[in-house]
Amino acid sequence: MNLAHKVYKKLLQVPKGKVTTYSALAKAVGLKNGQRVIGRIMNKNPYPVVIPCHRVILSNGKVGG
Repeated sequence: MNLAHKVYKKLLQVPKGKVTTYSALAKAVGLKNGQRVIGRIMNKNPYPVVIPCHRVILSNGKVGG
């Protein structure tokens, strides 16, 4: 399983109506300071309705990307 698939799988665990941050998602898949990598993966999300990349926000609570 490649990194993007790991990230998407982890993101699918975020409950509907909840959000996570780029840094929290990075840490959850074992990346230290991997926020930008997560951002790039979210940008390349081929199925945004199925894989809820809109649930990933900046650590200051604002929408990013």
